[in-house]
Amino acid sequence: MGHIVFATLGLTSLANTNLEMSRVLRAAGHRTTFVAPADRVGPIEAQGENAVALTSSDVFRSRAAADSPPRTPTQIPGWVRRRRQLREESIQDRELQATIAALDPDVVLIDIEFHAAVLATEQLGVPRIAVTNYFSVFRRPGLPPPSTSLAPPTTWLGRRRIELAWLDVWLRGRAGRVRHRLSPSGLAALLRPVSVATTDPADIARLARHHGVNLRGRTDDRQWLRPFLYPELPMVSYNAFEMELPHEPPAILSYVGPMVRLDRAESATDEADRERWESLLAARSAGSERRPLVYATLGTFWGADQSLLRRIIGAFEHRGDWDLVLGLGGTVDPGALAPVPPNVHLLSWAPQLEVLAHADCAITHGGIGTIDEAIWFGVPLVVYSTGFVDQDGCARRVDLHRLGVWGDPANDDSAAIGAAIERALSDPDITSAVASMAEVFRSHAASGAAVNAVEQHLPAQPQGLAHH
Repeated sequence: MGHIVFATLGLTSLANTNLEMSRVLRAAGHRTTFVAPADRVGPIEAQGENAVALTSSDVFRSRAAADSPPRTPTQIPGWVRRRRQLREESIQDRELQATIAALDPDVVLIDIEFHAAVLATEQLGVPRIAVTNYFSVFRRPGLPPPSTSLAPPTTWLGRRRIELAWLDVWLRGRAGRVRHRLSPSGLAALLRPVSVATTDPADIARLARHHGVNLRGRTDDRQWLRPFLYPELPMVSYNAFEMELPHEPPAILSYVGPMVRLDRAESATDEADRERWESLLAARSAGSERRPLVYATLGTFWGADQSLLRRIIGAFEHRGDWDLVLGLGGTVDPGALAPVPPNVHLLSWAPQLEVLAHADCAITHGGIGTIDEAIWFGVPLVVYSTGFVDQDGCARRVDLHRLGVWGDPANDDSAAIGAAIERALSDPDITSAVASMAEVFRSHAASGAAVNAVEQHLPAQPQGLAHH
């Protein structure tokens, strides 16, 4: 059995799936350890996992904050010199590399956008696998970029649109890097320390030179993921290929099915939120009539769209026979949405898995974590994509596979939202498709595909870095 190290940035959605990956690997007899920025270690340890904190970025950040900007022109040269020296020290810092090496791993699983970890492990001689919640990030015939809502092509014009969409991805990526480099924030970046979580192309380029990595030769900027993709790394997608758009995936990409940790501790849910949720459960149990329960969340990463939230709430003003649990993901003060009808229950942090286990419909912004968890529990979807990153692509997949209703977040009023919920609750084709996909998800979990995807990269007799 091997020692598997997760190098992770700890962002909520991917953290949740990595935690389930760790659980199934441990159940198969492997040992696992997480390496993450210091502020992400607590939530990982709260799930009973071993984690090692990366602290140097915080130290460099504190040193930069302590060196106040110059107040007079004569102070500028010295301040610039100190800032450049601090930046160089952060680039030369070996904490990440040394931490992983000291753990003596047999395989390292690296978040697909954790560039510093990809570069820091380059010289360690240990097998590495990039892990992601995205569907395919590769340019393949007939496959649109994940950020677009384009459908699979059926005509020459459809194929041409997809080709142009990929060209647009590449051009926007190139133009964006140039704009950033010349922008005030891009120029200011040259005088700040490099964070272990950086996605700044200039930072990544400097880190690559420090670690002896030929970035141009090892990355491909014509793929979707930006600023860089490392196409030589084996890659695991925590998704089911059965939910993909039709295409032939590259050999390096393995779909292992959604990773839903059913025993996840919802540590962000405080006592007040839990009391509200349990009171609703008790009231529903005591009622004589079966009332549809709808769960809605617009995610935790970006601030929620209060206009859309209010329109969702409005859909329940005239449907007193429905209950709504609205999880705000810590992005909106519940008081900002008050007053609400008595059948609407606002939670700063909803215990998502518990709510989905009782829900009849889920409204989501298109985040794949919520989509997968809803399907796992057989809950049909109403998707109001924010258009951020891959959410339009996720909405397209939900629509293609008849797993729910795809709404228009800019133009759907409360009546249209209510109609979308009604359809998701009552359409037998949607109900059947969701149930079938839920079985697919469980079949992936039962097959051991996730463990197999890692074990095929283990040495014949795993013995750690000291023996690689």
